[in-house]
Amino acid sequence: MKLYLSHYSYFLLIIITLYVGYNYYCTIYEGQDSGAFGDYNTANDASNAANNAATSGQTNSPDYCATHNKPSITSYQDAEQTTTSYPCQYANHSCTSMFASVPGSKWEYGGGGNASEEQIRKHCINCVIGSNMDGDTRQRLAQIGYDYNKTSHFASQLCDGIVAGCSNPFWFANNHSDWTHYDCKKCCGGGVCSGCSLTENLLCTILTSSVLQFFMSFFGGVECELKIEADKMMQSVSDEVDKVEKDLDPL
Repeated sequence: MKLYLSHYSYFLLIIITLYVGYNYYCTIYEGQDSGAFGDYNTANDASNAANNAATSGQTNSPDYCATHNKPSITSYQDAEQTTTSYPCQYANHSCTSMFASVPGSKWEYGGGGNASEEQIRKHCINCVIGSNMDGDTRQRLAQIGYDYNKTSHFASQLCDGIVAGCSNPFWFANNHSDWTHYDCKKCCGGGVCSGCSLTENLLCTILTSSVLQFFMSFFGGVECELKIEADKMMQSVSDEVDKVEKDLDPL
């Protein structure tokens, strides 16, 4: 009997294998069970956990939305009408279902669009961070080093893939996240190990590995890139047509 594994299964197997190897190495060679890991220690982990709870963690919790009277956001049209959102407002909604219907005229791939476009992007990012409906892997990666006053570069790339209608936006997002210089910048893999929890440091060590990223680049993403480039081209043509029509109106 043949065993077929999805791309997500391969990704999880890589993480599990590395995690087991990491624990073995730390226990046997480094004495990791004493709490030391470079600049990381258990005291730092407790401090970071407290800081995260005071910033991003509480806004991820459904209790935060309940106690602060933050209603659920159920569509991108709702997002257009809401200036500020919190991740917990998307806890019970699928970001894929919600933002796949965003028209190209209201989205700027790669970011840097007008205020309305960036507002929808911010909502999509918060959705990826807070949604419990689209899988734990993408949510966990979107939460790495997350600070509510900043953003998640991984989630932003994932949103590009969702809006483009990619069949598997996860691998596209991973391939374009530049973990070292963005989401993992303050974690292990980004040059600092004291700004994140042990779990985040472990994930960032994996995600910033050039060897692992080389292999993960084969898991997908090309189809998504082609879709995005096609969408950008069509939007560019549409913008030019609109411009010509406006120029001809006075005539």
